[in-house]
Amino acid sequence: MDSVNVYQTNLTDEQWLILEPLIPEPKSGPGKSGRPTIDVRQAINGILYLNKSGCQWRMIPKEFGKWNTIYYYFKNWREAGVWYNIMDILNQKERVKKKACFSISRMCR
Repeated sequence: MDSVNVYQTNLTDEQWLILEPLIPEPKSGPGKSGRPTIDVRQAINGILYLNKSGCQWRMIPKEFGKWNTIYYYFKNWREAGVWYNIMDILNQKERVKKKACFSISRMCR
């Protein structure tokens, strides 16, 4: 990532270690047909940049990758429930860290 601009929205190495196992493997790549191989971490950085800045997909800085490829992965992960799963797991990790209860029903009592 040395040749890439550092944005405040970029994942830290610590954050990436948590997220990486939660992200499905790209369906394309060496020996596979389909979209070009992408740097998944950079694609997620692009999604985080878009989310924070509110820019249009076509205005994502090019160092994150092609906007339409990033959108393709965002859309597929959304439809597959990947984002929901990530948020659920991160929420659980944070609750363990803060020793909070896991049960939503217990919070509603």
